[in-house]
Amino acid sequence: MKKINIFIVFVIFFSWFYVDFGVAIANDAGEKIIKLTQPKYDGEISVERALKERRSIRSYKTEPLTLDIISQILWAAQGVTEPQRGLRTAPSARAQYLLEVYLVAGNITNLKPGIYRYIPKDHTLLLISHGEMKERLYSAAGQAPIKAAPCALLITGHANRSKKPGMDVS
Repeated sequence: MKKINIFIVFVIFFSWFYVDFGVAIANDAGEKIIKLTQPKYDGEISVERALKERRSIRSYKTEPLTLDIISQILWAAQGVTEPQRGLRTAPSARAQYLLEVYLVAGNITNLKPGIYRYIPKDHTLLLISHGEMKERLYSAAGQAPIKAAPCALLITGHANRSKKPGMDVS
């Protein structure tokens, strides 16, 4: 059987707090949208094998990640699986999807370092802030592997988006 070496490692922060990167969301003509490649829906490994062989690795190769790999990771995190109803790869109570995924890009081929917000509906990235941000993320999180990782994912929650009247999400 072919051994699959998985070298993609990313950091996920489930965040109900604000980390100040000193950035503002560009929402006017200054928006920078990056269209991601279509994700693959048939992988070379079963879900069961992937779960069995899953390990956390905190040492990284020096080669950059590709946008195709980033596209696949982001789709797996929050990608749309049924466009008509807006359903995603990750479940959400009442399909409210209170989570947002941000990419802190570092060493990615054809993608400048910076912070990008993943837009699941369009499978795109929206540039939030350009420049190296992993050092600031390291300062906020205090986890040394962040500095060497080619990128990090930040997953934030938005309790104020809850649609259910009277639902206490605090």
